[in-house]
Amino acid sequence: MTLRETIDTHIKTLQDAQKDDILSQVQDLLGGAGLDVSVLSSLLPQPSTGRKARSDAGVKQAPYYRNPDDHSQVAFKRGKKPGWMRELIDSGMKIEVLMIENQK
Repeated sequence: MTLRETIDTHIKTLQDAQKDDILSQVQDLLGGAGLDVSVLSSLLPQPSTGRKARSDAGVKQAPYYRNPDDHSQVAFKRGKKPGWMRELIDSGMKIEVLMIENQK
């Protein structure tokens, strides 16, 4: 065993002993107050269960783009671009032209 491994093992042993000492102190304090250790678990924050929902999830979005040739065709800023929009961009039209605020 190298010197480094010996030191790491000794540190781990000391940390474990310190944890055990602190836990026994906490148990003594709780026992003196007539409480159980399970009370502490309800006070601790619960772990996250997954991804946080988007702040704008479920909010109906206003159209952001419009086909200049057919005003009934609109697109939104989020999501996949519709076919008519991809065709216009592929034909060389700038996406800024399709923005509703730029159309009169």
